[in-house]
Amino acid sequence: MTIDRPSESTTSLAAHRWMSPQEVCDELRIPKQTFYQWRARHVAPPAYRFGKLLRIDRTEFEEWLADHAEGFTTYRDVSSASMRDDWPANVARFSIGT
Repeated sequence: MTIDRPSESTTSLAAHRWMSPQEVCDELRIPKQTFYQWRARHVAPPAYRFGKLLRIDRTEFEEWLADHAEGFTTYRDVSSASMRDDWPANVARFSIGT
């Protein structure tokens, strides 16, 4: 009789998919209290409850993190179709100062 077990790489990927609140806090270098305050205000990354355990999907965490980056304009943003339609007006909007 043979027992099928997942390969080491499959197990490793599954284990790294879910993050605990403490792992999120460690990665962001924030106190755990801040994470739970964000949850109460509905601004924390999406989380899932498995019984008593609260877990955050790593992919969703990374997307949430990217969505919360400060808004610096990149070349890609400036060259988008909507920006090209009224280029002079948008240049003034992204100017620094005055």
